Amino acid sequence: MESVNGAPFGDSVPMALQDVAGMAPRRTVHAGQAISRAVLAASSDVARGETVGIEAHAGAAFLKYEVRAEASGRVGDSIQVRNLESGKTFRARVVRKGWVAVE
Repeated sequence: MESVNGAPFGDSVPMALQDVAGMAPRRTVHAGQAISRAVLAASSDVARGETVGIEAHAGAAFLKYEVRAEASGRVGDSIQVRNLESGKTFRARVVRKGWVAVE
């Protein structure tokens, strides 16, 4: 972190390290370049290509197994996932880091 001259109320650089902790850039940021808030987004809880756990509820039945995420997403997002055994894809909701669910 370093001091930067800029508009005090604009979409300028974050004021403290904790303002950007846990966030990811939406585009390439070069060394020495100021990072504006517009360039940052909350990081994904599930990343595309990652193997994640899935919870499946059907009536009283409850299953847990692994699938591959076909898209990235945050908690609450509906993403496409692929069954590792059958190769079939379906939609599931991100429920926490590394986990999705279907009902």
